[in-house]
Amino acid sequence: MVEKACTVQGVSGRVTAGYVLRMAIALHGFLMHVSAIGQTCTVTGELEAIYHDRAGKPVGRQTTKFTVSVGSGRWLLKSEYDPEWFWLVGCDGVNTYSVLVDPKARHLPAPATVFPGAFPRAAFDTVSVPWLAYCSFGFLENPTNRNRIPLLWLQPQLDPLAHVCSTTVKQFREPPYLPEEVEWRTSADAIASAASNPMLRIEGASPEELARRQIDYKTAIATNKVLGKYRVLASTNVSGQTLPLTFELEGYGYLSPDQRERILSAVGMSLPETFLNVRYLGRALAISHVPEPPTLPDPSMPLSVSDYRLACREDGIEYVSYQARRWKEKVDEDLVRLSEQKRRSPSKQSSQYIGSSGMQSISRGVIFMVLLMPLLVWAARRIRKKARKHNSHGS
Repeated sequence: MVEKACTVQGVSGRVTAGYVLRMAIALHGFLMHVSAIGQTCTVTGELEAIYHDRAGKPVGRQTTKFTVSVGSGRWLLKSEYDPEWFWLVGCDGVNTYSVLVDPKARHLPAPATVFPGAFPRAAFDTVSVPWLAYCSFGFLENPTNRNRIPLLWLQPQLDPLAHVCSTTVKQFREPPYLPEEVEWRTSADAIASAASNPMLRIEGASPEELARRQIDYKTAIATNKVLGKYRVLASTNVSGQTLPLTFELEGYGYLSPDQRERILSAVGMSLPETFLNVRYLGRALAISHVPEPPTLPDPSMPLSVSDYRLACREDGIEYVSYQARRWKEKVDEDLVRLSEQKRRSPSKQSSQYIGSSGMQSISRGVIFMVLLMPLLVWAARRIRKKARKHNSHGS
């Protein structure tokens, strides 16, 4: 086919009609991309999780509501367990901020964390699964991250098993380039480094956590085993952004040959090497858009922050603790000073208060984790109690 030549006024030389068409298509795509970048979409939906025992029998069911806002390279996610308490997690493109909010406990500072990067490593699966569906675009820009997404149905800060897989990701071709399919498969490299993964916490680690890091995972876990599958079942395009309408994730557990042999000897039950641990089904119930970019989480109450941005694992220091009325978006002299104080006296960490007029020291006898962990344990018990109640009603 011969392209018809034409002359464009004001431009020297000759161009073809096909060239003009290709340039118009490219410009349209560029403008759509720019529009998508500046557009904030808000998705409200629900996530249903069905938990299974090792024999594959459903043992619990939990449904949570979520609201996600995505735009301008930022995101904000709210996960509601019930009207009484919820997670708020957000990312400004550089750091991830999370806070557990109990509106009835306004006399206590809300436990909060700040992590470098775009992964909500301190949150439960009811946060991390919607995060994968709607907020993981920034995290996936890094090839290393894209190849090593933790097992979201485990706890990346606590369990080395969350890090034994490599991931294969297929992303949508339109902004914000969210995952369309993800597969978690055990690999030799991931297994070898699982017990020393930098997401695993060092401060506050329990004896059980430390014991799990002494396991020889290279002999306990076989390679090339599929432990998870995520896929988008239906999607839509809103102002140039492709977003999931429904999605599902299946997370599998793993039993080593020694574990299966012991179970067989104890109860006479032969179990497979991998088994369905949990199945999630997410649904978008409404989608809207606004011109303003997502804000940082605002619990409307004081924060008790554990800030990981100045971690120095070689010195055994993972975070600094302080109280604040609002987030510190940048590392400043106050945070550096706190880190230096802790480095000089790691066993005498004191909480600080960061107010509008600067840093004021407040003597406290309880470090952040003492406040945080009971609330997390309480939250986990509430989840299990609610799941058991829901399951008993449905049986």
